Amino acid sequence: MKTIVKVVLVMVTVVLLSHCEKDEPNHITISCNDGIKNQDETGIDCGGTCPDCPSCFDGILNQQETGIDCGGECDPCQTCDDGIQNQDETGVTVEASVTGVLPSRLFGRGL
Repeated sequence: MKTIVKVVLVMVTVVLLSHCEKDEPNHITISCNDGIKNQDETGIDCGGTCPDCPSCFDGILNQQETGIDCGGECDPCQTCDDGIQNQDETGVTVEASVTGVLPSRLFGRGL
């Protein structure tokens, strides 16, 4: 009787093991929208074979920017009262509250 039980146990074990899939392939689909930095991506789901990653130099208002490629994570956006000669300004702007004179009067632009 013990022999029959052993044979049955061996047969059940063989049957169960034969139904197990060995080396089952990973069923995770790799894509550009899986929330994982994989493939040849340079960021999560961007760069490489995926669309370019947002940057401060892509000419697109993205990534919490307050202007195209400025503000948010990028350098501050240029303004007429930032104390820097930039944009199309002909001189460095000065805030009226500091001088008591409107910036347009300081630089001969008139109103």
